[in-house]
Amino acid sequence: MSRIRTIKPEWLDDELSLECSDARVLAVAMILLADDHGLGRAHPHFLLSRVFPAKSSDVLARALEGLARIRYMVLYAVDGQKYYALRTWRKHQKVDHPSAPKVPIPTRKDAVIYATLSDFAKDSPDFARAVEKLAKGSESSYPNIDPSLSFFSDPEDQPDRSGSRARAKRWRVVPSSFEVTEAHRKLATELGVDLAAEEAKFRDHEFKDPKSDAGKTFSRWLRTAAEYGRGKSPAGKVGANADRLRARANRFEAEERAAQEARDAAK
Repeated sequence: MSRIRTIKPEWLDDELSLECSDARVLAVAMILLADDHGLGRAHPHFLLSRVFPAKSSDVLARALEGLARIRYMVLYAVDGQKYYALRTWRKHQKVDHPSAPKVPIPTRKDAVIYATLSDFAKDSPDFARAVEKLAKGSESSYPNIDPSLSFFSDPEDQPDRSGSRARAKRWRVVPSSFEVTEAHRKLATELGVDLAAEEAKFRDHEFKDPKSDAGKTFSRWLRTAAEYGRGKSPAGKVGANADRLRARANRFEAEERAAQEARDAAK
């Protein structure tokens, strides 16, 4: 199923405003039927049944000729099947995390770009007659096609962005690739946390909510261990015990001093 598409107000400012209403209907339908790369099936019978089901081939021929004349799309074939590629796709559509193309791409070596609407119509008798009628005995004014297809971004040629903004793989159990960093060691020392013990617990733990950044998650894990007093390093434990003993001694001393003052006052 195709994604929901958008039509921006700027779309009305394009040359489509000069075309017939059937051409505008076909232009919108091609956007709706296209995959995430602006590609779709273009066999005349398919377009006629999906866009103009109650109309004749003459309507489709006139609409296609209008769009072809303003270079709205490229018509091409791969292995005998006909497709279209929308030239204005990147201008009017923004697709986050596009899926793989659903039809063959026009930059394939075996793709055939149609130079005229008459060539596109040759193996569809009804549509071919409509095109011939529209052209009034001469070749349609379908424009020359840029052989470089520079408007089209081949998905296979896109740079690998796995290390930048690509969505990270999420997990509940720490990935085996996770490694403790120098920053983690420094943080554990500052917090007085036993790094080795906490790392072992961290790797064995299964999180309720999926995580994506093991490094940041482990830093939070260490801070939580320090906050709740678990996982103290041996040095940290000794220091904590000494603090507790000093506080206890001070409290006893204060209580004894208060009691002595009370006895002195009673005399």
